[in-house]
Amino acid sequence: MISPSGSYLVVKAGSSEAVKEAAIKTMNYQFDIDQDQGVSLKAEPTDPYSWTTMPFSILLSRYDDKEGKALAALAVVNGEKEESELSGEALQWYESYQAATEDVKAAEEANNLAGWAYVRSAGLLGQEAGNMNQVFDASYSRTETMDSKWETLEKLEDETFLKILNGEASIDAFDEYVEQWNALGGSDIIAELEALKQ
Repeated sequence: MISPSGSYLVVKAGSSEAVKEAAIKTMNYQFDIDQDQGVSLKAEPTDPYSWTTMPFSILLSRYDDKEGKALAALAVVNGEKEESELSGEALQWYESYQAATEDVKAAEEANNLAGWAYVRSAGLLGQEAGNMNQVFDASYSRTETMDSKWETLEKLEDETFLKILNGEASIDAFDEYVEQWNALGGSDIIAELEALKQ
């Protein structure tokens, strides 16, 4: 699984407790607004909304946010929920899904296929969650050796896996790959990550 965090808000060292508290409250407020796509703030439903216009230009969401909203929209499609139970993106996606189902050409011309795509793809991921083994990295940190040797290690990984997948190498080549990976700096990276845990 990819890193769950793509950006960070940093508060200057030595800032007062009031500043720290204000930052957290603002982020919580932005999260709530984003969940309903700004509907609670809009004078008109057609008024534009984007999280990029918030005081902190940081996207805040749950890890499985898209899947949950897509499943909610699918529940309405399948008659398990009422449309009135949807709000924010889930409602927008449901409406987009319905529009594309009724007239895909018109939805495409109106640039209204994104919600349909989310419902189809993220909905499928949500439905199959029990059949997936999501493996999270032990650490999302970067180490000194990663900065200098990661490109070489990635190249080795890509080339080895491609050869195994297309039949140029047997599955036994994986053991040799592990030895090479460790020798080219992988074992140093593992040691550095272990040191970070302590």
